[in-house]
Amino acid sequence: MNEKIARSGLLLPVAMSACLLVATVVPAQAQNAGRMEDLPVKERQRPEFDPVGFRQGNIFIYPSIALTGAYDSNVFATENNETGDFITYVTPGVRVQSIGTRGGWNAGVNANLGLYASETDENFVDGSVSVGGNYDVIADGNVQGSASFTRLHEDRSSPDDVNGTEPTIYYRGEAKLGYVHRFNRLGAGVELIARDFSYEDTDSVGGSIDNGDRDRVETEQAVRLSYDVSPDTELFTRGALIQWTYDNSTDRNGLKRDAEGYRVDGGVSTNLTGLLTLQASIGYLSLEYDDPRLSTSEGLATGVRAIWNATRLTTVTATLDREVQATTVNGASGRFDTLGQLEVDHELLRNLIVSAKLGYLQSEFEGTSREDDRYTAGVGADYFVTQGVTLSATATRDERDSSVPGADFTRDVVLLRLRYGL
Repeated sequence: MNEKIARSGLLLPVAMSACLLVATVVPAQAQNAGRMEDLPVKERQRPEFDPVGFRQGNIFIYPSIALTGAYDSNVFATENNETGDFITYVTPGVRVQSIGTRGGWNAGVNANLGLYASETDENFVDGSVSVGGNYDVIADGNVQGSASFTRLHEDRSSPDDVNGTEPTIYYRGEAKLGYVHRFNRLGAGVELIARDFSYEDTDSVGGSIDNGDRDRVETEQAVRLSYDVSPDTELFTRGALIQWTYDNSTDRNGLKRDAEGYRVDGGVSTNLTGLLTLQASIGYLSLEYDDPRLSTSEGLATGVRAIWNATRLTTVTATLDREVQATTVNGASGRFDTLGQLEVDHELLRNLIVSAKLGYLQSEFEGTSREDDRYTAGVGADYFVTQGVTLSATATRDERDSSVPGADFTRDVVLLRLRYGL
């Protein structure tokens, strides 16, 4: 959840699908595939509009490209002297999928080019490659894995933005490997996760800013146990050891940010005949840092996602997440983010979906007095023109209220996107 609001579509409305398969030991939410109306509105198949792709044997290939025009009223996310600009996004990509009798695999390549009309120093080229798969090694055992490598740029609204003359470029690599075994109603799984973050130096007036102290590897080793109360309801518990290891022994302020800790959760995953799908967990997270001057990041951790099909044409999705993130804000050991989001999708016509979204993000910077409150509100529509062609429009307001003077901002983003998929 490093930049959850940015991922929600504020400055990167055509953000790439960086990983086609998220291979974890948490099972996918059960859905009744036999009843299309049981699926969320946006996930339902529309054969007359969905891309058909290409097929080679049991391999399916889906190329696509999107062209987006947007206006951002506050490109640099500043409290005063706001600068607006028009941006053009070009987003080509291709995903490949293969499903066999004992498993399947996915792969994808995506790019996202952002071209500013006036503020050309903000231009960026993001991209990603990913691969993932799962395989039934025995009747009741399944191996799952994924890997991805992504080039990204840091959003100007990030609290860690160094205010250079160009955005900060960074790379994120991720690898996951897990195994799940079923014992009748009981399930047990293990998972290994590694994430690597590498930041380029940022251009600034009179030189460049060294971001080497942000380079790090985050690793996690997890065990998950579950029990099927019924075919549609599962209880589970999960425990994980967490490590953050930085390339530099100290950061730019002389602080040792290496950390170790744990997270434990318990929860439920259930599907009530397609009417309500719920996956919820609550637990405790603790991270202790090598530097005694950095306070331990500890507290409640949650992960809740509820999908309610209020009617056959309306889906309500609610999300609540709370977890700790790395930060370079001076004096802060970590950043505890609490995200709440509510989205409503309504199928106004067979080929027209209208949506509305509200979001709230609270960021607490551990060990400091800084606290940020961020509010988002947006409306949008997806119009399926013909097979493979979709026209989308959104309007979003993003606002931050910070306890730090000068860190507030308000931003409005309006965009129009045309997507074509074979």
